[in-house]
Amino acid sequence: MKQVLSVLALYFLFLALPWSEPLHASAEEPLPQVSLTGRNYAKMALAERISYVTGVVHGMTLARPIDDGDDMVPWLHNCIANLSPNQLDVVVAGYIKKHPELNDARLDVLTFLAFQKSCRTKRSAKLE
Repeated sequence: MKQVLSVLALYFLFLALPWSEPLHASAEEPLPQVSLTGRNYAKMALAERISYVTGVVHGMTLARPIDDGDDMVPWLHNCIANLSPNQLDVVVAGYIKKHPELNDARLDVLTFLAFQKSCRTKRSAKLE
């Protein structure tokens, strides 16, 4: 019986501790909202750009869309599956360079738009 009471006392003590807020955060200090932009990408070193674009592609190929079980959008997979990391960077960097008005747009969106444009251009070329 003493063991049960000891366990219950520890359980209630555990519940009474202030677990609702992380120890490192305070209500007065909001976390900064940071997102990469086309401007950031243009300033990155080649190795950083390749790492970023490779990570985006891996994310797109590993994350399953909620609405179906396909690994990624089929047209995108068919288009970029055989591109090297350097070629992926050329697509994204070229798109950003051609669209300076989008320099402050989110980089993840720009990356998708770059692949979309490149893939449509490739599809159109194959149809001709």
